[in-house]
Amino acid sequence: MSESELERFRDYVKDWFIKNAPPEMRIRRGGIGWYYEDPPRFIDAAIRWHRTLYNAGLVGISWPKEYGGYGDDVRKELVVRDVALSLGIVYPPGCPGIGLSVAGPPAILFHGNEGQKRRYLRRMLTCEDVWAQGFSEPCCGSDLAAITTKAEDRGGDYFVLNGRKVWSSDFHLANYYLVLARTGSPEERHKA
Repeated sequence: MSESELERFRDYVKDWFIKNAPPEMRIRRGGIGWYYEDPPRFIDAAIRWHRTLYNAGLVGISWPKEYGGYGDDVRKELVVRDVALSLGIVYPPGCPGIGLSVAGPPAILFHGNEGQKRRYLRRMLTCEDVWAQGFSEPCCGSDLAAITTKAEDRGGDYFVLNGRKVWSSDFHLANYYLVLARTGSPEERHKA
């Protein structure tokens, strides 16, 4: 994609945001709008906004088509983020959780098996599923090297988790969790 094509795309995105971004998805000075005033109503509006963006082709731009994405140039995603930021519009899209940023591309898209990709990725993009993170623990907060939750492999089909997690962002909205757990001994925690 040439620089002139990217500039035309930038103009299109700017025009689209100006015409389509609802007032509640415009960032107010000092925060994200009325999220803290009325979280349930904000979250419903954010999910609607996310789905509008997805249907307009502005979410999942570089994700593979076979998993619900648009299979296009990753630079377009950067353009969309830049334009949204410059206009003070909520983006990444309103779907809460870490699906698009952590569970999707870094974890499932690059390391998951084909079944996992087909089962989870499209639903992240359409905001049908919300993912939360299960990282922090009572003993160690955000020190991920000190986590004690164990994942015990039970024959390759599933793991049994033992431990406790706290401060799970968006836990009350999520139907899936990305959990960090130890599969080896605590002594191995700093090995690469």
